[in-house]
Amino acid sequence: MRNFKTRNHQGSVASGNQYSLRFLITLHLLPGVLLFIGMIVFSQPVVVTFFGIDPKLGPVFGFLAASTLLLVEVLWLVREKRKSESSELQERIIQYTQRSPMWQYFVVTPILIAFTLVMYLLVAPLIQPFIMDTFFSWYPQEYNFQAIIHDPSVLSNLKTYRGAQLLAIVNFIFPATTLTVVEEFYFRGYLLPRMEEYMGGYSPILNVILFSVYHFFSPWENPVRILALLPLVYWVWYKRDIRFSLATHLLANVVGGVYVLFAAF
Repeated sequence: MRNFKTRNHQGSVASGNQYSLRFLITLHLLPGVLLFIGMIVFSQPVVVTFFGIDPKLGPVFGFLAASTLLLVEVLWLVREKRKSESSELQERIIQYTQRSPMWQYFVVTPILIAFTLVMYLLVAPLIQPFIMDTFFSWYPQEYNFQAIIHDPSVLSNLKTYRGAQLLAIVNFIFPATTLTVVEEFYFRGYLLPRMEEYMGGYSPILNVILFSVYHFFSPWENPVRILALLPLVYWVWYKRDIRFSLATHLLANVVGGVYVLFAAF
């Protein structure tokens, strides 16, 4: 197991973590709480109609509007950066930036992307309906975005809903791309290295579990999401290189964003 406190090369982690494990767990989950509450509030018909969006797209609008609240992750990183600059200990805020051999980006990254897409596109449809029906039948189906995406009847009519094209563009620009980069810097570049002092080689497991639970709006996806992300996050932790997760997460989400764009137009 790697020693947390003795690493001094590029992308290293400073010893003497200033935050407790409990607080780091809170930093994982709190943005997800904001997202979930914001999604419910912004998806209400009075809010949706005010912005000229078809009420049938209320949950989608609510999710996209609430996603802006996740910029709190950026604000926290900026706060940490300024605090570090004002202290004697100049700690690197975004860590795991050590460069890997170039060939690994071209060989390993496609493997990780392929594995992620297989889990979400082939495995998830096989087991998530059972999980949903067994444990989450009480959950409002209009917020089950994965079921909506895999429903041909919904996608075939998507372009007929008022505001669908605008939401598809916003989804591609913000959650599918910009927010994905923010999440990787926050969860893998900032939080994951700081958990290693407490969890050692188990920190990637806890990081993946907490990142999955942070998606409070889709708890039935946790088993597939954890299995899909665990190899990726372990590789990032092992290589001390968030470029792998940046590329994998971004390209996987871009595929989904392009899929929605084609359905909307």
